Formats: sequence, C-alpha cells, structure tokens
Amino acid sequence: MDPSSSLSDEQKRSVVIWAERRTNFVEGINCRVWRIKRPSEFGKNERGIEVGDGQLLTLQWSEILERLTPDVIEVSGTLNPFSELVEALNRLPKETLQHFFGHVQSLRIANWDFPPSRLISLLALVSHLCAFSYCDLNLSDADFDKILSALSDLQLRAVDASGGHFDRLLRNLNIELIRFCSSPGVQTTDFANSTLTSNSVKMLAAQELCFSETVPDAELFLSKLLDRFPMLEILFLDWNIVDPELVFDERSRNCADSLIKIFKLQNLKSLVVLAYTPTHESKSVMAEMIRYFSSKGITDCDWYQFGTKGLFDGMSNFSVFLAGHDLAIRARFREITCDGRNPSPTLVDFLYVLDGKIDLRSAQETFEFGGFDCKLVTSSFLNAKQSTYIS
Repeated sequence: MDPSSSLSDEQKRSVVIWAERRTNFVEGINCRVWRIKRPSEFGKNERGIEVGDGQLLTLQWSEILERLTPDVIEVSGTLNPFSELVEALNRLPKETLQHFFGHVQSLRIANWDFPPSRLISLLALVSHLCAFSYCDLNLSDADFDKILSALSDLQLRAVDASGGHFDRLLRNLNIELIRFCSSPGVQTTDFANSTLTSNSVKMLAAQELCFSETVPDAELFLSKLLDRFPMLEILFLDWNIVDPELVFDERSRNCADSLIKIFKLQNLKSLVVLAYTPTHESKSVMAEMIRYFSSKGITDCDWYQFGTKGLFDGMSNFSVFLAGHDLAIRARFREITCDGRNPSPTLVDFLYVLDGKIDLRSAQETFEFGGFDCKLVTSSFLNAKQSTYIS
C-alpha cells in the first residue's frame, strides 16, 4: 500500500518554503529554526538586511511535518501568515501536531498583530517550551494576561521583560532567567515601585531600560535589584544602561559600588559587565574601572576585548569584565560575547549560560514559511529580490 494514500488532502498539499543553504554537512542537526514571516522578507533580519544565503524549495506538507521538526520558532513582522498556519494546524491529527512541535524549546514573537487566541493556540502545542522572547506585542493588559496564563502551564525557564508587563511576569511565572530588553524597555520607576519578589529568578540580564529624564535610572534599578530578586546568582549588565560610552565619573563609580555590593552580598557565581569601548580613551577607562573593582576586593576577574562582525581582525570596540567563582559560567559568557563577537546576546544565548546542556544559539538548518499559496510566495520573494538588485 502506498504510504501517501493514508495522508489527508491537507497533508498532501505542496508548500514553498525558503531554506538557508547549509555549509557544514558533517555536523549533525542539533538545532532547527522555523521562521514565520512575509515571503518578501525571506532571508532578511528584522531591519530588512539580507543575512542568509538561501533558496526556495517546494515540499509536500506531510514531509515538512514529519522530517523538519523545529527546535526554535520565530514569528516576526506584521501581515505574516501566522493565522493561515494556525488554521491549517487545527485541521491536523493530534499525534501529527505532537510530533512536529514536540522538540520546540524556544519561541520568539515580534511585531504581533493577531488576536491572543492565535498565540494561545500555538502555546498549547509546545509542551517543552523553556524560553519565551517577545517585543512589540501591542496587546492590552487583559490580552497579555491571557498569554501569561497559557505560559504558566508550561515549564518555562527564561523570559524577556519589556514594556509595562514587569509585575504581571513576576506574578504569573516562576522563571529562573529574566532578560530586560527593549521595544519598549521596562520603566525603571515601575520596577522600583513594584512590591513583588521572585525567589525563582537566579539569573538576570539587564540590557535595556526605558529611560526617564527625571530619574537616575541605573542607580535606581541597581538599588532595587535584590528587593525584586533576593536569590540572584548570576548578573549581566550592559553598561549602556549607565552610559552609552564608558566613562568613569562619580555617577559611574556609584553604579560600580552598587554592583560590588550585590556581588558580595549574593556571593555571585558570575558578574559580567559589557561596555562599548571604541576608542583608546574608553579602553583606558575600562582598565581604570577594573582597577577599582580590584581595590574593593574583586580580584578574581578577567577582562576581554572583541570587535563586532565587520571589523578587521585585531580591532575591538567592546569590552567584557567577568568575575565570580563559577568558572564554567564565566567561560560560557565569554563564548556568547567575545567568541561570538556579539555585543547583544539574545535570550537563548543567556539560557545557554544558565544551562550549558541547552544550546539553541546556532541552527544547522533554518527554514522560513510564508504561506500556503505557492505562486504568491514565489512571486513575492522574487519581486522583493529583484527590487533589492535594482536599488
């Protein structure tokens, strides 16, 4: 009997997807990423810059569901085919859905323009989800609460905090890792005025805040950190929360004193400070800061410099200060920043630092879904490519 005869018409349909070209066929598939986006954005990041070399493939829907199961799902951009995908998934057998989504550990949502019920439908399928990243959801408080209710049923370990949702996150989720990021950032006053405490948060990554012109944001944030997270063990701070470029004036010294206090009170496993140091002067300031940390008793530390991708070898524009007694965690921090030449680690990067067994940083296979209308997907992608060449 032909195996295809047992497939429904739904599963027999053809689908055009974009696939990034693989360069390493020796390494096994440890991480597979699926992105859901407009076909005109295939192969581009969220700023519209081409970042991947790939091609269109035509596959049977059943083949995708059976063989190309994701570990990471990303939904980005407005007017993407997410609703179309959810409707198609609702017509599939339960066992097919369990197989396809059974390995998903990370979900990232950006520029959301769908009702929360669509996202809740997806969350019901990803039972092994451990990281949820989001920005620009454009949801009401009531709708965001519905999302949190669905997330609370999962064994979530890591989450982004952005916008005005900080209290709701702490109230609804028992997480180990929280990342403060932008689009939009958390208001420092909301963080400081909160009365909630999370004993589950072990690791904090502070990369962005929503700054106020009337409040000393960095000082206020650091002064309230242990009120919110009394069991903190690992702290990453992007110095741009204090200043865009590193200087070591009285304000910076006060922030350094707060970090030293937190480090000693908590006996932190790891403290990491990342700073933008593009000039000789800013690198000298970083050296001065490290001497200051050492004078306060933090002597077991490392200082690394690295250049972002695109700079010539040997050039550097960022510095990383690492301290703490857990050398394995410090080594993983170095991996995600210096070795990866990455000044803006993502939630999955930080999850790897927290738990070295979960490594979703680099995908061996990346696929992008733009809808079920094969002709429309193909023409939209090719027209966008042609426009890029002309411009």
